[in-house]
This record gives sequence, C-alpha cells and structure tokens, in this order.
Amino acid sequence: MKLRKVIYIPFAIIIFFTGYKVYYTYYKPLNNSTTISAKVIDKLHSKDKYIVEIVEVNNKGISGKVIIEEENIWNLIEKDREYFMVLNFESTKMHTQLFSEGAVTLQQIDILN
Repeated sequence: MKLRKVIYIPFAIIIFFTGYKVYYTYYKPLNNSTTISAKVIDKLHSKDKYIVEIVEVNNKGISGKVIIEEENIWNLIEKDREYFMVLNFESTKMHTQLFSEGAVTLQQIDILN
C-alpha cells in the first residue's frame, strides 16, 4: 500500500504541473507587434488620452484607432499624411488580425513621403 502512495503522489504532482503549464501558456495574452503603412484620417484627444484614426494604405479594409502615449508625438502627427508605423497590441491567440482585439498602441512612427 505504501508503494502505491509513493508512486501516485509524484505522478499526480507531475500531471498537475503539466496541466498548469499547458493552461498558462495557452491562455496567456500575447504581445504582438506589426508594421504598416497608414494614412491618418483623424486626430482625437480627451484629457490625457491621445488617439489617431488610421487606414492602411495597401489594404483599405484595415482601419482603426491607435493610442499615442505621448502628447508631443501626437502634436507632430498631421492629418491626411501617410506614415510608416510600428504598432503593438495584445491578443489571446497567435496570428490575430490588427484591431480585432483590445487596444493598439504606437511604438514607432516615420513619415513615408
């Protein structure tokens, strides 16, 4: 009887930790980053939140709002101008399309023309 306990307890612990590891890696939010060429359609601002609305240059179907973390950067962005942007967003699955889940924040920006 003692031998069974000695075998079952480590086996149960291994199963528990394996299940926890699989669950944790599957449901952990992923931090995604993507680059796009986009045209700024509108600039929005309220209190301490700075947002630009964009539409992708190459694929007109992709559009959405991007959060700008610094007011100085938001002030330098011009309406109706094209930019090369590096965007960051969180999702629950890999290969998630941009603007489909959660907030999108700006990491880097550069003028295209």
